[in-house]
This record gives sequence, C-alpha cells and structure tokens, in this order.
Amino acid sequence: MALFAKGRIEFADLFEEHELAARPLLIDAHTFLVYEKQIRNLQLQEARLTRRREKETAELRLLQQDRKQKEEKEKPENGFEFSTVQIDHHAGKQARLAVSDSLLPTPDFQLLSEHQFQRELDLARRERAPYRTEGAVRGV
Repeated sequence: MALFAKGRIEFADLFEEHELAARPLLIDAHTFLVYEKQIRNLQLQEARLTRRREKETAELRLLQQDRKQKEEKEKPENGFEFSTVQIDHHAGKQARLAVSDSLLPTPDFQLLSEHQFQRELDLARRERAPYRTEGAVRGV
C-alpha cells in the first residue's frame, strides 16, 4: 500500500536506535497506528468492491446461462443458425441496397457528359417508379 511506503519514508528516522532487522517491522507498526483510520477505510472499500465483483460475476454467469438456453430454444430444428426474422431483415436490407445501386449510373459514367448523365439517371428513376409522371420525375 502507498500508505506504508509513505510511512517508511516519513518514519525512517524514528527507530534508528533499534536493531536493523527490527526497524522495518517497527516502522510498519507505527505507520498502521498513525494511518489506522485511512487503512481501515481502504480495507472496507476493498471488501465492498470484492463482494460487488463476486455478485456481478454471478449475475453475469446467470445472464449468460439464460442467453444460451434462450438461443437453444430459438434454434430452428432445420439446422440453420439464423432465425426467420433475421433472414427477412437481411433480405429487406439487400433489396434496399439493390434499389439504391440501380439508381447509380453505369460504371463508365466518367465518359458521359453532364447531360447524358442526367438522362441516364432520369431513365433509371422512371424504370424504378413507373407510376410517377414525367414532371414529377424531373422535379426530384
């Protein structure tokens, strides 16, 4: 502990008349008596933190166990690891990406003039939304 290190420096001169082997023990005992309140507070905090860690570790293990049991119950019997909800979500995402990709110009768009690029973009938009009128497409 830092308090004992501080005590060894602070009280090093107090026990010079005692034997060399006994000095560190006497300094530590004196440090404990001087800083007893702070040391007890630190010990109390350490005990609280230890109990909290043990409690939270047990809670984490319980949550992990519950999650594993839930995953086992949700695992479809057809052998696939993904649920229908996950597959539907992914399929919808892929469909949205395909629509956005179709609005992009052709890969050689650098060769198109600005006018040609705008025509290609308008054409792609009309193909994706045939119910719109020509004026509505231009206004977008």
